[in-house]
Amino acid sequence: MQFDPVQLSLTNIQAADLDWVSKLPRIRDLLIEWNTKLESFDFLRNVAPLTRLRADGTKRTHFLDGIAHQPSLKSLWIGGGIDSCLEVASLRPLSSLVNLEQLFLICIRVDEPSLTPLAQLTRLKCLRIQSNIAPMEEYARLAGALPGIESDMLRGFLTLGWVLPSGTDLLDVIDQLKGEEQVIMVGKGGRRFKVADNRDKIVKALLRFRGIRNLVEQPVAARKRG
Repeated sequence: MQFDPVQLSLTNIQAADLDWVSKLPRIRDLLIEWNTKLESFDFLRNVAPLTRLRADGTKRTHFLDGIAHQPSLKSLWIGGGIDSCLEVASLRPLSSLVNLEQLFLICIRVDEPSLTPLAQLTRLKCLRIQSNIAPMEEYARLAGALPGIESDMLRGFLTLGWVLPSGTDLLDVIDQLKGEEQVIMVGKGGRRFKVADNRDKIVKALLRFRGIRNLVEQPVAARKRG
C-alpha cells in the first residue's frame, strides 16, 4: 500500500532534508517537532497545499521565507524549544499567508522587531504571541489594524491574578482590581506595576496604547465602510 497520508507527524526525526514530503499529494496537515537539523522551510515550495503547519523546536530555522510558499495555510504554529527561544530573522514572510485564521508564535525572538507584516492577515481570528517580541507601539498598531481579533497581547496588558473577560478594556475596570494585583504592559521592556502603588502609571501607559491603536483603527474602519 502506498504511503499517502492527509496528516503527517514528524516528531524527533532529525533530518535536514524534507523534500520527500512533496511526494505526498494528499497531505494537508504537517507537524514537525524537535528537528534540530532542519535549517530551512524551502522544502514547502513543492509540497501540496497545506491547511495546517506546526513547527516546534526547529532551532535552526532562522528564516521563515519558505513558509510563504503555502498561502493556503489556515493555521500556523512556530515555536522554540523548552529551554531556548527560536531566533527568527523577520516576520515579513508571513504577510503572504492571507488565508490564516490562527497564528501561534511561541517562544521566539525576532531580529527585526516589527509586527507590521501581520497586519495583512485580515482573516485572522486568533493570535497567540509573546508580550515582548517587539516594542509596545507595534502591538498597539497591530491591534488597530486587526480590531476584534482574539488576542490577549493586543489589549496592551496582562494581569497576573485576575482573569479579565475577552475584549475588556482595563481602563474601564481598573478601580475594580485589588491593590495587590500586578499588571504587565506588553512590549519589549514592558514594566510590571502593582495596582496599589502605580495606578496612575498604569492608566498613562494604557492611554498611550489606546491612542496609538485608535490612530490606526479609525482609518481601517473607514475603509471597510467605504
